[in-house]
Amino acid sequence: MCCLMKNFYTLLFCLASALLNAQITISATDMPGVNDTLRYSTGATTGLNATTIASNTGINYTWDFSALTPTDQLLQSFKASTATPYFLYFAGMIGYKRADSVVLGPLTQKNVWDFYKNTASKFTIEGTGFTTSGIPLASDYSDPDELYYFPLNYSDIDSGTFNVATSIPTLGSYIQAGKRKNSVDGWGNITTPFGTFNALRIKSVITETDTIKITTPINFSLPFSNNRIEYKWLAKGIHIPILEIVVGAGGIISSVKYRDQYHYIPKAPVANFTADQLFPKINNTVTFTDQSINNPTRWKWTITPATYTFAAGNVDTLQNIQLKFTANGNYTVSLRAQNNMGLNTITKTAYIKVGDVPLIKFGADKLNVNISDLVTLTDSSSNIPTRWKWTILPSSYTFNTGSVDTLKSIGVKFSKGGFYTVDLKVTNAWGTDQATKSNYIWVNYPAGIQHTSSSELKLFPNPVQNQLQFTTNEANNLTVSIYNSCGALVYQDQGSLNNTINTEILSPGIYLLELKNNTEISRTKFVKN
Repeated sequence: MCCLMKNFYTLLFCLASALLNAQITISATDMPGVNDTLRYSTGATTGLNATTIASNTGINYTWDFSALTPTDQLLQSFKASTATPYFLYFAGMIGYKRADSVVLGPLTQKNVWDFYKNTASKFTIEGTGFTTSGIPLASDYSDPDELYYFPLNYSDIDSGTFNVATSIPTLGSYIQAGKRKNSVDGWGNITTPFGTFNALRIKSVITETDTIKITTPINFSLPFSNNRIEYKWLAKGIHIPILEIVVGAGGIISSVKYRDQYHYIPKAPVANFTADQLFPKINNTVTFTDQSINNPTRWKWTITPATYTFAAGNVDTLQNIQLKFTANGNYTVSLRAQNNMGLNTITKTAYIKVGDVPLIKFGADKLNVNISDLVTLTDSSSNIPTRWKWTILPSSYTFNTGSVDTLKSIGVKFSKGGFYTVDLKVTNAWGTDQATKSNYIWVNYPAGIQHTSSSELKLFPNPVQNQLQFTTNEANNLTVSIYNSCGALVYQDQGSLNNTINTEILSPGIYLLELKNNTEISRTKFVKN
């Protein structure tokens, strides 16, 4: 009796073990679903051999990957297509954000999502959504990639083709086409740092040719192979592979990732920094703040050229520094961040630009013109202004072809006679300066008031030191005015004795003499020594 009971319990134990280790079936319910957020680790390839991985499989097999070492961790978040920027393209599908940025030849995709369709019979990838120049776009698979057919059991074999073309604006397209052959070549127990699970192993042999097809400016294609083998261990209810190993060309293991829980993974720093001012003036205090990730413990700042001083107590090995630049120019800043896992250096070329507010100066190529004469106004301010704003009053003028009021030099033609005031505001990164020249340009009136030419107004001596004499055809009720080179009135008299003006009060320079009565205006220039 005792022997019979012993044999009975032994049989129960064997049956229980067999049930625990029985082959599983993977169905659509074991795939990712909307709102799944699943953590996985990328693992080091050290100690793994592609040939050994290929051969180590079979019935009721035990795979031991407990020694995998995580190098990074990421989350796979699956969303309904309506919760992504690409819901217009992939209605009713499941989206997974694969990357912030992907480079496909000459095309850079941003905010890249893959979209899957999960049915009772198969799990397929249907397309990719991405953003270019802020515009959400999509690449639909003309031939979807069937990742799995259901139900999935040991010894199942299936195959299918896939094709997707991504348009490259103004150039052509990027085409990915190939064949996937799946075989379930093993079942049993797999152990990873995440735990031990009853699993199926799926081997996918992918034969793929990627082609860059250029249509502009010339038509040609550049194909290259992207062949690989994917090994995936799937378990019930886990939704993503317990383990996935990809073997690329030459039998080189290109990636290892596995379902995992949170781990703190020490890494070498990725250096970065910011400055509170990018356009300081000489002797402004600039604060540099370390923004490096992965917890650096040592820092080294390098600034070139060396025309700067540190603030009190600052040295180039602090995490954050303050300094003053002592000369204008562009400064390149480097930061080396280091911890026990390694170091990283970032260099920002011409990052700090030290300068000063513009000092305004401008002029016109003519100050005394006729209607429709072209006058060119040119800025000659110092300290390199980068923006200009011209204002001319009154507004009875037109710009010459190509001129606008925000250019460094402008051409204008006046449509009415009289004085015109010119104002210029110049700006650069360090500030603004502005100047106004009142009554700067004189535009002769058209017929209706007659104007004598400057040849009828004669001055002597010219240049003059003291007494300036003039002669003119009309000497009745004259108003005599003198303007300096900025258009400011510096002398005026209602008639001058013996047509003589005392210029001793004038500083050396170029002046404009104007004679005006009820019907005529004459203007000409003279030089005061």
